[in-house]
Amino acid sequence: MKKLLTFLCCIITVCVNAQVTPGVQQKINKFHIIDSATKKPVITSVTIARANLTITTEKDGVFIIPGDLTKMRDTINFNTQGYQPVKLSLSNLSVMDTIKLKKYTVQKIFSNLSYKDDTLLNDFNRRDVGYYAGICTVLAKFEYHQLAQKFTTQKAGVRLKTARIIRLIYNNADVEQPTKYHLRVYDTDAKTGGPSRDLCNEVIEVSSSDGQQNNVNLKKYNIVIPGKTFFVAIEWMQDYYNSANSAYFDTKTKKKVIVPGYKPAIGISPITGKDINIWALSFKNEWKPYTYFAPFGTDLAIRVSIEY
Repeated sequence: MKKLLTFLCCIITVCVNAQVTPGVQQKINKFHIIDSATKKPVITSVTIARANLTITTEKDGVFIIPGDLTKMRDTINFNTQGYQPVKLSLSNLSVMDTIKLKKYTVQKIFSNLSYKDDTLLNDFNRRDVGYYAGICTVLAKFEYHQLAQKFTTQKAGVRLKTARIIRLIYNNADVEQPTKYHLRVYDTDAKTGGPSRDLCNEVIEVSSSDGQQNNVNLKKYNIVIPGKTFFVAIEWMQDYYNSANSAYFDTKTKKKVIVPGYKPAIGISPITGKDINIWALSFKNEWKPYTYFAPFGTDLAIRVSIEY
């Protein structure tokens, strides 16, 4: 609930264009996000597009927006794995109290391959990782839902075995550094070259305590790649558990500045390539190449093993 209250304060400050009359209590608008078929609540990423505000709901799928929604001029997006994304204007929410998400079925791809061999993609030495994505600074806010690494194989029909992700940890044994995030696997969009549909309809949640290296067993999900390219993405769970605010001293104002952010910070591969293989999903739900570290940072520090 604390994270919802913080979200509300931000919305009041940024999204409401009309002036608030002193002494008049604002209306509290409460919404439930549910599965359209089962009516069960769904954990969802909720984003106010222009205001660049986002949260991940609790298990009850509830979020709250205060104020007169008819006077708010912004767009709200609902995005969660296995469901069709929903995009609405805030003013349209004024006549709603429930957002129903429709589940889509990930088509299972069967291969005649016997999977006798395996190999690594995007291999690197983790000790050489020195740069990390996902850290907010005074000069550059990190305003993305996901970062995705593109992989290319020699043949179609390979199956994913494992993934290894390098994240930032601080060399301080007294500081606990737990984090949770979701791993997404996408096919490639033929038009944009970026991520498209999910290749796994199960939620892959990674929970890490103090380890820099997160190892994920993907074989049990039976994820078969239909073509020769695919993406493995980090999806941030933007809640209080993963909150990682940074403090900086502003030399101009002579004041400390708190920059909000969320764990984990994902490593940039020390191996430089010719093409940008990192794509980012913005708060507007648009996939774009991630060029922040270019020309050096062409790949994320994510390694996968495949079998064929």
